[in-house]
Amino acid sequence: MITTRERITVSELVKGVISTATTSLDSLLEEFVPLRGRQIVYASQGKAAFEQIVLAAGLERSRILMPAFFPDDFVGIFLKYDITPVFVDVHPHTYHLDLGTLTRRHLEGAKALLLEHTFGLPADGARYRSFCDEHGLVMIEDCARALGASSRGNLVGSFGHHAMFSLPKCAPVRAGGLAVSERPFRPRLEKGKIGLSGLLHSATLIRYPFSSAIEGTLYQLLADSPIYPREVGNYNPLPMREFDAVSKFMLKAFMPLYRDALSKKRACAHALRAALEPRGFTFQADQGEHIYTSLAAESPSSCDADRLKTFLNAHGVKASSMWRNAIGVSEFGRKTWKARPEDTPVALRLSERLIQLPVSRFRTHSQSRQVVELCERFVSDASPSREARPRLASSES
Repeated sequence: MITTRERITVSELVKGVISTATTSLDSLLEEFVPLRGRQIVYASQGKAAFEQIVLAAGLERSRILMPAFFPDDFVGIFLKYDITPVFVDVHPHTYHLDLGTLTRRHLEGAKALLLEHTFGLPADGARYRSFCDEHGLVMIEDCARALGASSRGNLVGSFGHHAMFSLPKCAPVRAGGLAVSERPFRPRLEKGKIGLSGLLHSATLIRYPFSSAIEGTLYQLLADSPIYPREVGNYNPLPMREFDAVSKFMLKAFMPLYRDALSKKRACAHALRAALEPRGFTFQADQGEHIYTSLAAESPSSCDADRLKTFLNAHGVKASSMWRNAIGVSEFGRKTWKARPEDTPVALRLSERLIQLPVSRFRTHSQSRQVVELCERFVSDASPSREARPRLASSES
């Protein structure tokens, strides 16, 4: 089974539990999250962490600058607190919010700026903080896929007034988020809960010592169960809860492995990039600090991204769309907040073209080669043949 989610083996889980039994979670995370001089709050989700920041920064009924190329994860929170997102286009190479496209219209009445370290590529946080200080904006870093990433030697999350992390995007936990803030605040969280569905979800994040076929079948049985949790609460946010005990248990066991996992996933991502770039695939910039918790790829212009995703999945490669519902170019964003996709052409293109290719620390060379060969086959079949190309008129020769 080829998957994009981080997982942990049974032996790693057992060894990790033993080795970290007397170690605090804060101590295990301090290498990857800027804790010194900041308050850290563990929550049930990255969304809940963001909600804590909204309350701490007093952003109710405010306008927040944010990239148009952004998932719809926070829609429910925006609606709940009457927040108006102000959509800004992103840079075509980094996918980060492009300060160069900001106008006076964007800044008018804005109270905060949301910077996303997109897909694990750290942005130049110092530059954004300087901009926010100049314009009196609260800076919030979205480090959902960037746990442990650094920009110019400084961890992401250390630049903004506030930062949030979504743990399931980087570690084998079913749910969990972190809010990190420069100033102390009082978190508002309910007691963490873990039910049968939570245990079932956690079970899918363990890599069992079976063959790929058996494990894939077992995964499908678990994931297709009617009690497997499906609702993530994007439009109707779930209750803000504390980090549950099972997720904390698995996170502690995994953190000693995290740095090595990042190294292996980076090698996997680089192998795919090196093989597919000559075939016309375009990838996000890599300035040497990209940690690759996911790998976004734009297929050649002759290929339909959705069909490529379907093709890969039909052949056992777990590819996914990358934010077809990107909030700043979505119909919902247009109707609710008067988003203008035509004003953010890069975000619009990315929402239509990007797919996520799976990178894993468990990937074998043959599995990576399978991804490349399938992509090559799809591109070859999608490219017009020489016979099908229109001939030039003699006057144009």
